[in-house]
Amino acid sequence: MRRDDGLDLLLLLRRPFGLLFILGRGALILTTIPPLALAVSILHVINRRRAAQLLRAYLERMGGGFVKLGQFLATRFDLVGSEYCSELMNLLDQARPLPSGTILRIVRVSLGPDLFSQFARIEPSPLGSASIAQVHAATLRDGTAVVIKVRRPGIVRLLQADLFFLRLLSAIPLVPGVDLASIVQGLAEVTQEELDFRREARSTQQMHQLLASDEIDHRAPAVFGHLSNDNIITLERFEGVWVKELIAAVASNDTTRLTEWRAIGISPERTARLVLRSFLEQTIGHRVYNADPHPANLIVLKGGTLGWVDFGIVGVLDERTWRQQFSLRLAVAQNDVDRAYQGLVEMLEPLPARDLTSFELSTKAAIAEWISSAKDPWASATEKSIGVFLMNVFKAARRWGITLPTALTRLYRAMIIGDSAMLSLDPQVDWTVVLREFAVEESAKQLRKAFSVYSPSALVLTAEVISDVPAAARQLIERAWRLSETGRTYQGNLSALERSFLLAVRSLKRLLLLASVLVISTLIWPQTSWSHYLKDFAANRMILIAAITLVLLRLLSRLEAGLEGD
Repeated sequence: MRRDDGLDLLLLLRRPFGLLFILGRGALILTTIPPLALAVSILHVINRRRAAQLLRAYLERMGGGFVKLGQFLATRFDLVGSEYCSELMNLLDQARPLPSGTILRIVRVSLGPDLFSQFARIEPSPLGSASIAQVHAATLRDGTAVVIKVRRPGIVRLLQADLFFLRLLSAIPLVPGVDLASIVQGLAEVTQEELDFRREARSTQQMHQLLASDEIDHRAPAVFGHLSNDNIITLERFEGVWVKELIAAVASNDTTRLTEWRAIGISPERTARLVLRSFLEQTIGHRVYNADPHPANLIVLKGGTLGWVDFGIVGVLDERTWRQQFSLRLAVAQNDVDRAYQGLVEMLEPLPARDLTSFELSTKAAIAEWISSAKDPWASATEKSIGVFLMNVFKAARRWGITLPTALTRLYRAMIIGDSAMLSLDPQVDWTVVLREFAVEESAKQLRKAFSVYSPSALVLTAEVISDVPAAARQLIERAWRLSETGRTYQGNLSALERSFLLAVRSLKRLLLLASVLVISTLIWPQTSWSHYLKDFAANRMILIAAITLVLLRLLSRLEAGLEGD
């Protein structure tokens, strides 16, 4: 047992009726989990689909932390088989609504009479009722339309109890072959975030500012900080069509509603592309993203603007992860299967010390098939799905003992959920077009940042470029050596190609040397004639360019020596 488990239990016992609650909930869990695990294990051998159905039904009936556990498992394709993921995706998260009187009492007590008086009306019927919170429309005294998100009373106690007992029982193989202990730990971290309403309010306001700062047609609601605290969050109200409603209309071919929505600028096709484009901007452009892009958390405003709500789970990409993700997306956008594979493998945990040829071949085949399906107008949504693609990759990874780093599970979970929404809106969408457009725009943006005189990150980004050059040059040298050896072996056309390549390298070296002389002379003798033409460009960048040039000259010398051989 971890030290935190004992602390959670102590806090629960100190609450009114805490002991009775712990005993009752614990008895239910301890008496039902072992037989469930046995039944699932047996069915897992006979019929995995039935085993997954039984597990889903149990988790749904238990509610609380068990529903969260099922939702968490549903997107762990790297740990759980496809049958379980598909079934657990169907887990409902619709809790019984709290009475309106209870909601009013929580808001009144949480805010106090003075702040509570700022509300002119709180609608009695909820807009949504989930396992952790309930959302109601409201109107302020000045006529501002808002929504209030109210945390369910007792939910902290329930989730703490469930997580405590799940940790105790994590040694029991509830899902065969799955390390439940690590899953419960990840679940505890996510749940803790969702329960922290002050953190969610800060995240929502941050996303409100970030999405307003770019050129994408998306928005996040503003937060009324003075009307928010540990138990409630008051937000700007978005009016429009929920993406889940759009998906339902597409699935049922409801032409009447779809026509009405098109008249006000809302279409499923445009929304599908906007979901992808917005998520790309969040992850790569801002490096902060909504980690739960569920259709119930997305709304399309009049005119087609995409609204994001519910920032209970937010992801952040560090510099290394961001660079890996950007490189991977560039490779996919350019149909470079080998580079996409290398980028995917780079993000995995240290690979086992054995021959992974089979894994490489199967993964590259999956990447090529996935990219090809995206361009095929007759391909099914399943074939275009990133969820299915990742499922195939992780299925192969599991066979080789390769697991996904914990830091990336949140990102891939969000990608799978958002991808599912996109394909449900437009099964024929060609997401590669959106990805290519984004790759071009983002590459240009990063280049402008790198060479901006006033950018504080110019030195850092340029250093990163310089640090990446040696690795690329080493690969080029190795290929040149292999080419040289091949040419000598066959004594044919490749030898001529080798000589042409050597000549090109020497010419490039001379060109760079001449550029270096011009740059250095501009710095030493600023009054020379050529410096007059270069002075604007040379202002604050020449030192950086000179450094890059000198590095390239050194590398080209090594390349030239390698090509000349013995």
